[in-house]
Amino acid sequence: VKREELLQFAQSAITGLKLNADLT
Repeated sequence: VKREELLQFAQSAITGLKLNADLT
């Protein structure tokens, strides 16, 4: 797995957590 892909995955995961936190 490329490092860029890991960074992108981590970033999207963090964004998802932030969205979930905002919704709850």
